[in-house]
Amino acid sequence: MLTALIRKFRPLPVVDPSELRRFVSGEASYLTQRAVYEFSRNTLAWFGQHYFANQGFVKVYAKCRWEAFGLLGLDMTALALGRMIATPAGQAGRETLAARMGEVYAAALREYPAPEHRPDGWDDLLAECKTRLEAVEGPLDPIKLAKPTAKRVFELLPVYSKSKAEDHKVVQNAFDFGLIAYYDRLRKRVPPEAAANALLDGAPVDRELEMRAV
Repeated sequence: MLTALIRKFRPLPVVDPSELRRFVSGEASYLTQRAVYEFSRNTLAWFGQHYFANQGFVKVYAKCRWEAFGLLGLDMTALALGRMIATPAGQAGRETLAARMGEVYAAALREYPAPEHRPDGWDDLLAECKTRLEAVEGPLDPIKLAKPTAKRVFELLPVYSKSKAEDHKVVQNAFDFGLIAYYDRLRKRVPPEAAANALLDGAPVDRELEMRAV
């Protein structure tokens, strides 16, 4: 009981690459839920029950949700890499570390079956990931990453209000605050030097993980 309480209020640091994969995946899922589902629900108000029972709407919603997950996962992977590269280990093994973080991202995507609208998988985002991670030279600003991602997700939303300009502000704010909050948790949970060393040592990114009690 005491151990469970300690883990709840002081979770273990994330060092193992497979744990890092789960951390990034979970954070991307959480922010996607906040940004896409809550916006859709709030915009639809009491019509929501009707629309979420409509298969046409659900398909459009699912596409937006999965694309948001992929894009946010990429942003979160880049933010984690930026902190690692700022360490001595990261500087010494920058190219290898970028490639290994690309493996973390790919493994996070592979945890789920390919979405219906992506029968051929995530090759475009994996290529984008490679290019972006290779360009990372140090810590990144979450706000600067949030703006283009919010724009791409906004264009895929399944529903809008009468004022798309206000809708965009709502979505942008959700991504801004969401990535800032993620970055804060990243700093608290992932010690960059230790995580970089674990990746550079070749520890697997796709190890099956047990669910932990909290």
